[in-house]
Amino acid sequence: MAKPIIWAECNISIGKCGDNGELAKTFASIGDPEDNTTQLNSDQGDVKELKKTGGVVVDRIENEGVVYLETTLLDPTTLYSTLGIGTVTESTGKVRVKSLVVADHYSMRLTPKREGGYGIEAPCTQISVLPQGEEAKGSAVKLRFTFLEGQETTVGDGNTTTVETYLYDKFVYKKASA
Repeated sequence: MAKPIIWAECNISIGKCGDNGELAKTFASIGDPEDNTTQLNSDQGDVKELKKTGGVVVDRIENEGVVYLETTLLDPTTLYSTLGIGTVTESTGKVRVKSLVVADHYSMRLTPKREGGYGIEAPCTQISVLPQGEEAKGSAVKLRFTFLEGQETTVGDGNTTTVETYLYDKFVYKKASA
C-alpha cells in the first residue's frame, strides 16, 4: 500500500515556544482550517554575487530563504484571546481586536488526520494575523506562520551539552498505540 502524502484533513496546534526558541511543551488547537487553504510555502533567500569585468561571476552567496505555512480559519473568535491580541466578551459575543501584531513566538504543529501522512513541527514561528471577510463565508482570518530558527538542547553524558538549531521537522503521522 502506498503512503498517503497529502494532509487531507489536518489539525494545526500552537504553544508558546521557550525563551531560546525551544519547542513548546504543550499545544492547543487553533480550530478547523477552511478546506484547501493550508499550504507550506517557501521563498528563496537573497543572492549576492561578485562579478569581475565582463560580468563573470567569481563568487556567489545565497542567504537562507523563508519557510512559512498559511491557513484560513472561518471562526477565529477565540484565537484573538489565545494570541493576546484581543478579548472576547462572552455575554455579547463581541470580539475587541486590539492589535494584529502577535508579540510572542509560538511553536506550530500540523498533524494530518490520516495515518502515514506527513506532518510538520516548527519550534519557533512568528504568526501574522490577516482578518478577512466576504459575503459568502462571513468573518475569517488568514494566518501565516513564518518559521524562525529554533533550537533543541541535548544534555549528553553530564560533561557535554549540544545545541542544535533548525527550522522545522517533517514527520510521518502514526496513531498512538493503545
